[in-house]
Amino acid sequence: MNILILILAMMGTPIVPADKFIDVTPGTIPLVLSAPHGGIEKPAGVPDRTSGILVRDTNTRELALELAAEIEKQTGGKPFVITNRMHRIKMDPNRPFEEATQGGVFADAVYRRYHSALEASCRAAVTLGNGNALLIDLHGHAHPEDWIEVGHLLRASELAVPDEELDNYEWIRGPRSIGALLENAGMKAVPSPQFPHPAGKKYFSGGYITSHYRKGGMRTLQFELPWSLRKETGRPEGVPALTGAITSLMSLWNIESRIQLPKPVTRQQKRAKRPNVIIVMTDDQGYGDLGFHGNPVIKTPNLDAMARESARMEPFYVCPVCAPTRASLMTGRSHQRTRAIDTYIGRAMMDTDEVTIAEIMRDAGYATGIFGKWHLGDCYPLRPGDQGFEKSLVHRGGGIGQPSDPVGGERKYTDPILMDNGVPRQMTGYCTDIYFDEALKFATSAHEQERPFLAIITDNCPHGPWHDVPAEEMALYEGVDLSAAAFPQEKGAPLRGNWNQDQVRRTYAMITNIDENMGKLIRKIDSMGIGEDTLILFFTDNGPEGRRFVSGFRGSKSSTLEGGIRSPFFARWKGHLKPGVSTNWPVAHYDVLPTVLQACSIALPEGLKIDGTSFLPELQGAMVKRKPRTVVIQAHRGDQPLLYHNFMARNGNMKLVHPSPFWRDTFEGEPDFQLYDLSKDPYELDDISDTNPEIVQRLLADYEAWFKDVSSEREDPWSPPRIIIGTEHEKMTVLTRQDWRHTHGRPWGRDSRGRWHVNIDRAGLYSFECRFSPEKVPGKITLVCGDVEVSQTLLPTLRSCRLVAVELPEGDAEIEIFITEGEKTRGIRQADVSLTPSQT
Repeated sequence: MNILILILAMMGTPIVPADKFIDVTPGTIPLVLSAPHGGIEKPAGVPDRTSGILVRDTNTRELALELAAEIEKQTGGKPFVITNRMHRIKMDPNRPFEEATQGGVFADAVYRRYHSALEASCRAAVTLGNGNALLIDLHGHAHPEDWIEVGHLLRASELAVPDEELDNYEWIRGPRSIGALLENAGMKAVPSPQFPHPAGKKYFSGGYITSHYRKGGMRTLQFELPWSLRKETGRPEGVPALTGAITSLMSLWNIESRIQLPKPVTRQQKRAKRPNVIIVMTDDQGYGDLGFHGNPVIKTPNLDAMARESARMEPFYVCPVCAPTRASLMTGRSHQRTRAIDTYIGRAMMDTDEVTIAEIMRDAGYATGIFGKWHLGDCYPLRPGDQGFEKSLVHRGGGIGQPSDPVGGERKYTDPILMDNGVPRQMTGYCTDIYFDEALKFATSAHEQERPFLAIITDNCPHGPWHDVPAEEMALYEGVDLSAAAFPQEKGAPLRGNWNQDQVRRTYAMITNIDENMGKLIRKIDSMGIGEDTLILFFTDNGPEGRRFVSGFRGSKSSTLEGGIRSPFFARWKGHLKPGVSTNWPVAHYDVLPTVLQACSIALPEGLKIDGTSFLPELQGAMVKRKPRTVVIQAHRGDQPLLYHNFMARNGNMKLVHPSPFWRDTFEGEPDFQLYDLSKDPYELDDISDTNPEIVQRLLADYEAWFKDVSSEREDPWSPPRIIIGTEHEKMTVLTRQDWRHTHGRPWGRDSRGRWHVNIDRAGLYSFECRFSPEKVPGKITLVCGDVEVSQTLLPTLRSCRLVAVELPEGDAEIEIFITEGEKTRGIRQADVSLTPSQT
C-alpha cells in the first residue's frame, strides 16, 4: 500500500477524487456563475505550476456563492454555479489545458472536471433560456482603480474608439450595457457610459473561459472585482447591487427563462421614495365630453372634481387617431419614428427597438401594468408584455368588435375575452369596470410589496360600436334632449344640422361609466394612504368619433383642426402640483414620458433620442421661460406618410394646418394651407394665411424639416415590424386582419386580402387553424409562403379548416391565405399558427 501511495504521489495523483475540488450547483435560470481562481487547497502530490499567474483571487468563491443566494432571494430562480477549491498554483481553469495544468496528472483530472461541469451547465442554461443564456466569470483585481473591469474580449485600445465605431456598442457600454447598470447601482465600471475605456490604466479584457464558452447562444462576461467588493465587509452592500445589475441586464437583453424575474431595486432606488404613476387615457372621448369643459348635459362629476384639484395643461395635443397617440405616449417620440403610422392593416405595429416608458420604469424598480387597449401589435415580439409591462390585461387589435376579436369574444364589451399576459381569459363584467378593478388590484399588490408602480389604464370606451353599453348609465340619458340645440352656441363654430342622438346617448353612457370608475380609483388611492404619493394623469387619445359638442372647436376624430387633436390634460398629485391651468406653452403626447420620468427622478437612458420635453415645472406652477418650438401633428391613411397630408404645425400661438381628409391615402390638388392666431382666434374661424405669408413659410419650413427628420429615422421606415412565429415565447401565434399588410379589396371588407410579414424562427412543419366567413358554395383555401403553396378543398357553409404539416423555411417571409370561390377570391379572418407537436 505504501508503495502504491508513493507511486501515486510521484505521478501527481492524490488519493482523493477530482470531484472533491469542484463544487457544482444546478440552476433554474439561464445564468451561469464561474469562480475559477478562489480555491485555497494545495493537495500534496500535485506539482506546482511554475509559470503564469500563480496567486489566487481572494474571496471570489465566497462572493459567487453569496451572489447566487442573493439572486435566488430576489428572483426565486437559481443560477448555475461552478467554483474551484484548488489553489491556482496547482491548476488554473481559466487557461488552455497545457498552461492550466503544466503536466500535473491529477491537476489534469480536476481541470477536466471543472470544464465538464461548466460545459454541461452552459448547455442547460441555454435550454432554459430558449436559446439565450449568460455566463459571468468572476475574478479579482488589485489595480489602483476601485472599479469593476468588465471583460468583453476587447483590448483597451479596441475600446478607445468613438461609440459609432464600436461594434455592439449597446451591449458593451451603451445605456443598456452591464457597465451602465452597474453605474445605476452605485458602482464604478469600465467600460461604461462614465468610463468608456480604461484610459491607459491597467485592465483585464477577458480570459479563456469568456472566450471558449461564447457560443451557441451563450453571452459571456468577465468581472474583475476590486477588493472593496470582495472583502467580507463590502459584500453585504455590494452583492445586492451586483444582483440588481445582472438581473436587469438579463431582462433588457431578453435572457429569460420560464421563471419570471422580478425587477430588482438598487441601493439608489431604495434611498428616495418615488411616486406611483397612474395614467388614464380614454378612447374617442372629445374635449367637449366633460361638464368641466362647458357640456351642460353629460354627467362627469368625478372628472370635473379632478379637473378642479389638478394642474391642467392648455393646450395639450394628441394625434387625430388612436394608435399613433399610443406610440407617442409609450416612446416620447413622434409616431412616424416608430412604424406605428396608422390604426390597422399592419400600420399600427410599433417597432420592437423602441424603448417604452414601461421598460424604463420597470428597469428603475417600478411594477408596470397596462389595462385596456394596447393597439401596437398583438403577436410576439410586439405585445405589451414584450415591451416592458410585467402585467397586461388588454383586448386585441384596435378595439372590441374588430377582426382581431378572439373566438367567443366577438363584439363583447360585457364579459369580454381579454389577453391576460398574452393568454386569453374570460372576464365577467363591463370592460371599463374590469380595467379599473384589475388596475387597482395591481396597484394594491405592488404597494403591499413596497414597489412603486406604473399603471396605465387605456380604456377602449367610448370607442364604438355602441351596441353594448352599461345599462344603468344608459338610463340616465333616456328622454334627454341631445340635439345640437341642447348645447351652448355662443362661442366657436356653430353646431349645424342633425346628428345621431342615439349614438351620442350611448357614448355619454360609456363616459359616465368611465367617470364613476375614476371616482372609485381616486377614492381607493386616497384610502390606501398614498394620495400624496401617486401622480394621476387623465387625457384622451383623439377627438370625438362622430358629430357632437366639442366646446366650440371645429373638427373631430381624424382632423388636425383643434377638435380632432385637442385633449383635456389633468394632473393630480396632492401636495406636489399647483391646481390651475398653464397656458403659456403648447405641449403634446410625446411630452408625457419625460414629464413622468422627471417626476419619478428617473434619468432618460443615455443615447435615447426622444422628441418630448418635460413640462413638470409648469405643473408645479413654476414660471418657465421656454425656448420656442414647433409642435407637429400629422396622421392619415396609407402605407407611408405623405408630405403636407393632414398635418398641423404650431409655434407659440400661430398654427399652420392643412386638414386634408384623413381617410384617404392622399389628397387632391395643391395643399390649402390655413393659418390661425390661436390667441385671438382659438376656434380657427379666421384664416390669416394670405396676410401673413412670412409666418406661413416659417412654419412650413419647420414642418418640412420635421418631416425629413422623421422619414430618415431608419432604413425602410414604413415597413411593418415582423411577427415572429415558431418561438418558445408564443407557442401559438394568432394572425388576424389587424396586422396583415392589405393588398386587395376594401380594407377589412369581405373581399379583402393581405399578407402577413413574418419571421419564421424555426424551420419545420406548421399547422394553420383558419377561420373565415361561411359561403353556400364550395371553394378552395390556399396558403402561399415564398415557394411553398398548399391548397385544400372547402365544403359549403364551413367556417374553419386546418392546414396541417405545412413545411416552412426559417427566416423572413410573407404569408398569404385566401379562399377562391368561382371567380371570387377573398382573404380569411384569422389563423392560429403553431409548430406541430413533434417539432416543438
